[in-house]
Amino acid sequence: MNGIAPLITILLGIGAHLVLIAYGHRLNNILRRFLAGWAIFGLPYAGLQMMSSGGPAIVNGTGDDFAAVLVGYFGFPRPVMAIICCAGVALFILGCFWLRGSLASIEGLAVSSRFRWKDLQITPTAWRRYSALLLALLPIVDALYSAVQVGSSNKTEITLILMGILVPLIWCACAALLIPWRTSSSIVIRNQWIFPTIVVAILFYVLGRDDYTTMLPALLPPVVTTAWPHVE
Repeated sequence: MNGIAPLITILLGIGAHLVLIAYGHRLNNILRRFLAGWAIFGLPYAGLQMMSSGGPAIVNGTGDDFAAVLVGYFGFPRPVMAIICCAGVALFILGCFWLRGSLASIEGLAVSSRFRWKDLQITPTAWRRYSALLLALLPIVDALYSAVQVGSSNKTEITLILMGILVPLIWCACAALLIPWRTSSSIVIRNQWIFPTIVVAILFYVLGRDDYTTMLPALLPPVVTTAWPHVE
């Protein structure tokens, strides 16, 4: 179950993303938004699981899924798990960028085909641009520190917090600083996706338990990243 549950989530997220990219404009609005929910959570989910896989390998269904499968079942060595944790940071951020195509197809927005460093010039003020770039160094430091902890067998709950929660929130803050929030595309994403996502995440935290209490770092970074950059 530790392996099947995240695998199905990831596959559904990728599948929903691909369907929206190819046929999103032809689908019923309710169906489009239902698929978008799967894409928002499932597309960056592999990176999120990899980041938190340095936690304790509990194989009774209550621990981190990737740690239970890779360490508890397959017996991956600690140095390999440290590399997987670091790779998860990059994969999570890439998943956030890939998601732009899904939501853009729903809202009729044009997305730049690829990221270019000159796209950073869309940030309205220099202080926000440089603050975001400095803040972006924290996930790297966080990943390296966590990798050392995992590699030296100090796999405690703090690793899950540093990698699985702190890194996504830091990335979310970086993206929020870079986004020009007064553009028409950013306003659409903000009103249609970011605000509802915050409300849903808060409801999950208040009413849910266990995994549902961490929905904010899982859901918010992808939709915030989606707001930047679009072709105006």
